[in-house]
Amino acid sequence: MTTVAAPNTVELRLGGARTRAEFATSAPPGGTTRVTLSPAAPSVVGPEDDGPFYPYALEVRAERQAWKTEYVASRPLTEEEAAEIAERKSRGEIVPPRPEYQEVTALVGAEIVYLGEETDLAADVYHLRWTSGAIPPTLGADRLALLGGTLRNTSDALWPALGATRVAISYHWLSASGERLVQEGLRSALPHDVAPGETVEVRVSVATPKQPGHYLLEIDALRERIAWFSDRTPGSAVRFPVELVAAPGARGAAGAKP
Repeated sequence: MTTVAAPNTVELRLGGARTRAEFATSAPPGGTTRVTLSPAAPSVVGPEDDGPFYPYALEVRAERQAWKTEYVASRPLTEEEAAEIAERKSRGEIVPPRPEYQEVTALVGAEIVYLGEETDLAADVYHLRWTSGAIPPTLGADRLALLGGTLRNTSDALWPALGATRVAISYHWLSASGERLVQEGLRSALPHDVAPGETVEVRVSVATPKQPGHYLLEIDALRERIAWFSDRTPGSAVRFPVELVAAPGARGAAGAKP
C-alpha cells in the first residue's frame, strides 16, 4: 500500500479483518507499507465455470487525498474504430496518428496492490547462476543499451514472469569506487515462468548515465515489491567495469551480444 498524500492515515477492512496504517512521509519507506489481512471465510456465491466464486469487499478509507497523474498505454482500437480509420484513409483523408500513451489524472488517498498469499511471498526464489553474458567495456553515455546473457534458476522455487511480484532482471549503476549512484534500473521481463533448475536466455535494457566516465554496472535480479536477489543472497549479482563515452544526439539504442 502506497499513499501520495502523506502524512496520512489509511484504514483497510476486508471480510471482518481491519488494519490501520500511519504514513509519516511520502518517500519510501515512509510512503509504502506491506499489509497482511486475514479475513473470515466468505460465503460461496457460485459455482462458476472454473469453480466456486468467493466474494470479498475491500473498503479503503484515507484521511487525506491528492491528485496523481500517470501516463498509461492507450487502449487498442476496436474493430469498428479500425474499420472507420481505414475507410477514411481510403477516401484520402488525413488521419492523425493515435497517441501511444494518454494522461490520466485521479484523486487518490492510497494505492493498493495485491501481492498474493504469505506462503507464496515467503518462497526462497533468490538463487541464480549466470552461465554466460558479457558487458562491452565501452558504452555511450545517455543511451539505451540492449544486453544479453543466460542464467539458471538454482533455487527450489518457480520464478513467476508475470504479476505484481514477478521475478525480473534489472541493474544498479555504481561509481568506479563502488558508491551506489542508481539503485532502481529499468526492468526486463523473463521470457516465461522459469522452473527450478531451468536455464533461460534474457535480454536486459540498460539506460546509461548522462555523464561520461568510469562506472561499475551491476546486473541484478529482483522479486518486484519484495526484495533484490543481492540483498537476500549476497554475491548473486554480477558486476562489470564500464567506460561511458560522450555520444552525440538524443538517446538511442546500442546493441551488445552475450
